[in-house]
Amino acid sequence: MATATIVTSGFMSAAEAHRRLLKRPQLPYFVVPHPIVSMTDEELSASADAIFDEIANVVAGNEELPKPSNS
Repeated sequence: MATATIVTSGFMSAAEAHRRLLKRPQLPYFVVPHPIVSMTDEELSASADAIFDEIANVVAGNEELPKPSNS
């Protein structure tokens, strides 16, 4: 089953550590701005919308693993 992990920019190092620990360098994860706790519903929705297409394409196998960036 295809999966994708979504992390906030504050947890990118933890996501990378899990990739190494699991010996799965290809394990996809996607980055949204940190913190999300103070976001409005509209901001949170916009953040999710911004990565939705990329997640769908990677999980479907249509794109290569994204290079994480500080979103």
